[in-house]
Amino acid sequence: MGYATLHSAFHWEDTEHFLPPRGKNFLITDTLGANGDFLLYHFLTTFLKPTSVNTRVVLVGFSQIFNHYNLVARKLGVNLTAAKTSGRFKFVDGLTGLSSGKIPAPPTTVLPTTPELVLGPLSPENTLESLLGQLEGLVSSEEAGQTCLIYDDVSVLLNLGVSVRELQRFMQASRLLMEKNGGTLVSLVHSDQALLEDPEQESLVKLLMYQTAYILQVKALGSGYSKEVNGQVALIRGPSCRDSRFIPQVLQYKTLDNNVQFFARGFSEGVL
Repeated sequence: MGYATLHSAFHWEDTEHFLPPRGKNFLITDTLGANGDFLLYHFLTTFLKPTSVNTRVVLVGFSQIFNHYNLVARKLGVNLTAAKTSGRFKFVDGLTGLSSGKIPAPPTTVLPTTPELVLGPLSPENTLESLLGQLEGLVSSEEAGQTCLIYDDVSVLLNLGVSVRELQRFMQASRLLMEKNGGTLVSLVHSDQALLEDPEQESLVKLLMYQTAYILQVKALGSGYSKEVNGQVALIRGPSCRDSRFIPQVLQYKTLDNNVQFFARGFSEGVL
């Protein structure tokens, strides 16, 4: 059982391509004991599969450079370099841009796997405003179709000194932007218990949850390490969710080299 199990829990109508409904937003929360990157890559590769018609992805990498995403996506059967060339993929180097306040000049020799940096110079005074303005251009300028905007990950912004209030406004504006353009917003944030002892981190996680329609909460097993089960994902209805068919539930998962298996608690093949 792969991602189809996860999609059936949401009752998504696009059963052929497993695309979420337009205008929806998703928040992935994870911990050190259970990394949520596999869900982020699921959205990335789902929108870029050859069978997905007229779909695009704008990935803002606050925690990794392009080559990292490209290597992982290749294992999952998606070539981000080719997707960029075709216009279906845009990468924003937020890691470099937000930490330095500007984008360095491109190297003289550009490797085939390195995309052009689409994020322009950012001023310290209006970093997030500049970023949002450029994202609006990327999302709004696309031809008719469904775009997925991915933030990986929002926690980095807090560590860089962006205030919770600024982040709240930025994320709310991002959500409204994608709703207006019929797109999908996917954000990742860390919610370790140790981190939540920090008042700002706790406030950030709560605020993001409050603004979100669907929450995918990735946690380690309460029983400890298991060779057959890596952890569990709680599918939670956010305050802005209006889908009466969605039923909150908990699925366990096991990550493989190029896929993820989902199953009801206690129904892993290894356990059975």
